[in-house]
Amino acid sequence: TRCLSDWSSDVCSSDLFTTEENALSHLGKLQGEGFRDVRLHIESKKGKALYRVRIGPLPSENVAKQVLAQLKQNNHQNIKIVRNN
Repeated sequence: TRCLSDWSSDVCSSDLFTTEENALSHLGKLQGEGFRDVRLHIESKKGKALYRVRIGPLPSENVAKQVLAQLKQNNHQNIKIVRNN
């Protein structure tokens, strides 16, 4: 998915979940806190699926920083902004 601007990013958890169930639980928690555009990102490492929860794409760096601050305020840890190419 591309945004209209040149700048597109996600805010994502640095934590990798080894089970889809745990990742979906975290995703549901974020949705319950009012975050929109929460999605599951699946990676593969050594043939094993790993799950990361992302919010986005977000339209600007400012919006990404606001979401990051809101997550930290809600006591979420190990989160970062990832710029999409």
